[in-house]
Amino acid sequence: MQYSVSPQFINKTVELYESNNKLYIKYNKDLIACHDIKTKKINYLPEHYSEGLGFTIKDEEKLKEQTEINLKLLERLCNVYE
Repeated sequence: MQYSVSPQFINKTVELYESNNKLYIKYNKDLIACHDIKTKKINYLPEHYSEGLGFTIKDEEKLKEQTEINLKLLERLCNVYE
């Protein structure tokens, strides 16, 4: 399973903790993400995805719309390969 973090933490070494069916992700002892543990292969928090996409889409409304579209497509794609 893969879980998202903010783009600034990609390729950084993080610590993972599981408690009460949640995955806590820490960097330098700071909590940087919390996900519900799921059986999906890829798990993105929308804010993490839109933060990365925001490097190319500056309009907030378009960014929100494209984030929703892309995450739905990603979920469908993951379902095909399960």
